[in-house]
Amino acid sequence: MRKVFLDCGANNGCSIKKFKQIKKDHKEYEMFSFEPNEVFEREIKETGTTLIKKAVWIEDGPVNFHIVTVDKYGKEDRRTGASTLNDKMSEWNSKAHREVSTVQVEGIDFSNWVISNFSSDDTIILKMDIEGSEYEVLEKMITDGSIYYIDELWIEFHWQKCGIPKVEHDKINKILDQLSIR
Repeated sequence: MRKVFLDCGANNGCSIKKFKQIKKDHKEYEMFSFEPNEVFEREIKETGTTLIKKAVWIEDGPVNFHIVTVDKYGKEDRRTGASTLNDKMSEWNSKAHREVSTVQVEGIDFSNWVISNFSSDDTIILKMDIEGSEYEVLEKMITDGSIYYIDELWIEFHWQKCGIPKVEHDKINKILDQLSIR
């Protein structure tokens, strides 16, 4: 049995750092970080995690990735953490910030990756902050059963910013609650 921490939407590695503070046994965990925005690569690697430079998604292949290139303060360092695959979230970012650009990055079928790399007997903590794509990814995980590999789910939902009706947000939350994922 393995202990695993999966960091989806790693940003600058802040969740890995937080995980290490919270979990006294963090050295027993394998850690994987998913982040396609290359400006964070050095910081993520410094945390000791395995970096997978792909966007968490529902299929493998190229995807449009929207990155804030000039934030609301005029910074052009692409470090807002608001990068997204979700078009509605990108529209929201365009209003909240000064400039958003779209680039192609590799997407990864996350649920397939989980099933292919782990066992349901493993202890897996999943942190997900993928700026609006969490709904499609979670729906696929529920449909194909990869959600049953997850023991704990740390998630930031973005339904208000990504065009998801509250009723759909509540529906997926109810399913997750019924699955008893802590």
